[in-house]
Amino acid sequence: MTSPSQTPNSGIPSPLVGFSVPAPQPLVIQPLLLPSVLAFPATVGGQNPDGVFNNLFTNNLSVGSGGITPAGNLTLSGNLLFSPDLTWNIGASGANRPNVVNTGALQLPISAFSDTVLLTNGYADIHGFLLLGQNTYLYAEAANVFAQRNAANPQIFRTYNTFTDVNNYERGQLEWSGNILRVQTSASGTGTARGIAINAQGDQLYLQTAGVGKWRITNAGHLYAETDNSFDIGANGANRPHNVWIAGSVFTPGVLGPAGLPLNLGGAGSNQWQIVAGGHIQPLADNSYDIGVAGTNRVRSIYAGSSLVSGSQIINQGNFVTGVGVQLNFGGSYLYSASGVPSNAQGVNGDYYFRTDTPGTANQRIYVRSAGAWVGIV
Repeated sequence: MTSPSQTPNSGIPSPLVGFSVPAPQPLVIQPLLLPSVLAFPATVGGQNPDGVFNNLFTNNLSVGSGGITPAGNLTLSGNLLFSPDLTWNIGASGANRPNVVNTGALQLPISAFSDTVLLTNGYADIHGFLLLGQNTYLYAEAANVFAQRNAANPQIFRTYNTFTDVNNYERGQLEWSGNILRVQTSASGTGTARGIAINAQGDQLYLQTAGVGKWRITNAGHLYAETDNSFDIGANGANRPHNVWIAGSVFTPGVLGPAGLPLNLGGAGSNQWQIVAGGHIQPLADNSYDIGVAGTNRVRSIYAGSSLVSGSQIINQGNFVTGVGVQLNFGGSYLYSASGVPSNAQGVNGDYYFRTDTPGTANQRIYVRSAGAWVGIV
């Protein structure tokens, strides 16, 4: 061992004589490895383990309390935050899912998957709701009752057939508008307007008002009134249908025109006859329409209480029956036929009367009206 000396060219004495200083080495820090299960110790600050903490950072670890196996409650005194935003899930689709999520309010910014039950405020009843957006509330009002409501604001439910964007779609809509519940379809842009079908498969379709059935459509297609002889189609002078096209028959005890208006009758899409308010039946075009056909499709009898008046001719292939016999007008003179002596109250000068009850009595077969009286001439 040598005596202390100065290091050459330094002027600084060596602190230790006979020892050499090793070359500097890099500082190596081994990573801190956590077990696959992060468990809390038997006591934390002298308290039983209940998983209470403020901040916890884990990397693909199971977190719990009560030993090696995660069990017990995980109680947070602050927020549970995920970083980066909108990246991590709670549970997975079809596996590793929580059973029930109990929450006072649930905000779902993008999507949520659940195969069990979503509860709010502990149970699904009138106190719990699902808020979508800012003002669409979905409620479970009672057992098997699903509701959409928001105070006095009318609600709309839409189901889409196609959707490209808010300007191009086809959809059906159930909505409240003007205090009327409407079921309708709508389309915009590239969408096509669609129809609506109401189908009661295998049964009848019922129409009710005030909870009472009024009409029904049978599964054979017939339209029936629920109560016989009780309900109308249209109203007198208002709210009338335009036309009713019938391929078969109309069975009714009466056909009435509107009050004060005539009843029109016709064929081939146009009116030919008219029953006026006074009860008279008349053609709508003068000297244009017949009653019956010569030799076929004839009416059997025409009963008149006073007169049969013809503008041209009357062809009798049977009998004319009136209250006073037959009255025919030929150029201003009338021909009458009846039983018994003609009444002086009947006819005018120049008329003829054919008596039917005395064919073998002279001057009682044919009478002529002359000077205001009937005179037998044959």
